[in-house]
Amino acid sequence: MSGALLLGAVLTFSGVDGTRLQLSVVLSEPASILLAWGSAKPETHPPSVFHRFTDLPMPTSAPLRYVLTVPGGAQLEEVIKPWPTSAPLRVALYGDSRDGTEAHRRLVDQMLKHDPHVIVHTGDVVHQANDLDGWAKHLAASMPLSSRVPVILALGNHEILGDEAFGLEQAMLRVPPPKDPLAEKFGVAPESFHVTVAGHLFISLNSNASLAHDAKGLRFMEAALAEGRNARSKFVALHHGPLSSGPHGGHEDGSAMLEVAEKGGLTAFLAGHDHIYERIWSHNVWCLISGGGGAPLYKHTHSVPGSRKFLSTNNWVLLWLGEKEQRARAFGLDGTLLDEVDLLRSGADGELGDDGLETGGAADAASSTDAVRLAEAMRSAEAARSADALPIVDAGLTAQVAGRAENERAVNRLWLTAGVALFAAGLVWTALRMIRGSRT
Repeated sequence: MSGALLLGAVLTFSGVDGTRLQLSVVLSEPASILLAWGSAKPETHPPSVFHRFTDLPMPTSAPLRYVLTVPGGAQLEEVIKPWPTSAPLRVALYGDSRDGTEAHRRLVDQMLKHDPHVIVHTGDVVHQANDLDGWAKHLAASMPLSSRVPVILALGNHEILGDEAFGLEQAMLRVPPPKDPLAEKFGVAPESFHVTVAGHLFISLNSNASLAHDAKGLRFMEAALAEGRNARSKFVALHHGPLSSGPHGGHEDGSAMLEVAEKGGLTAFLAGHDHIYERIWSHNVWCLISGGGGAPLYKHTHSVPGSRKFLSTNNWVLLWLGEKEQRARAFGLDGTLLDEVDLLRSGADGELGDDGLETGGAADAASSTDAVRLAEAMRSAEAARSADALPIVDAGLTAQVAGRAENERAVNRLWLTAGVALFAAGLVWTALRMIRGSRT
């Protein structure tokens, strides 16, 4: 009898057309394992810690049930949904969950309530390449979703920190990418790949490498966008985005990335690296940064042109991809809606207002609401300073607090100047009267 425990089960895509899956399983000790996938003949693997079942068909019309069994030990039963035909595709986006297991679990709990079809993780699932305990914690926290929803992983810098070859091997072992002939052609497989899901294109790029105009990674991205030119929407998932208002800033090849993205009709970059939430509009492309998966949060350090929303808080993003409506909704740990945007709308339509919201339409807030939000922001910032914590405050609100304080100081300086001038005028008038009096 085996005493092996099931440490993780991760579904990923087996090919680039999104019709077949693979299931990677990690056990606590070597053991044989059996998979009963729908009506297919059960498949048994010999004893090992790592198991991978490949070329598993996606259900097409009705949900598919599978059972994973360790003889005499653990058993997992899950149901997989087919891709929606008329309803929107729901994609859960997040990243940088390393060192934050509790926050990671809470975010996954929130995702479960929205029943996503796909997960996109933008990297940094562990602290460094040899962090095997970190991998175990990540798999345990994500398994309520990863065992029933396919995962697209963009390789972060921490997965390969300290030992790039070993780190890449460990990541690909636990979250294997699909076999991608196009990525192989450009020499970027397995750490970069693309897949089409229900008509929507997802490109996963290894942003640890160069993405300059002549780099093979960017040429692969350009080719994948061209190949998927008729996709309903197009996304590039990567760890280091082209732009960021956080301390890391954007990728050094951000300009080249944005040029190729605009030319290829990209809908949005899906990034992490800075432990924040940010939404940016540049080169007719949205840049969504969801790096608040559990790692220590970062502050706003500068403002990049086109930044529409910035928050220093744990977060995840739901991509709601319909036929005529495509939206991104950012949520916090407790399920609070943090931000929402129509991905089909030009970001040039709304500049960042004084309250940190987009101006125009429903994004405008009444002045009384502004005052309440401003007061809350000031209290939050003060509490954060006293507790030596990060203020979970919109960057626009922070700027407004500072701006209004500066306005008050300017008014005080004006009154002081006016008072001095009046006093001086009074002295002059008194002196003139004394002179006239002495002459008479």
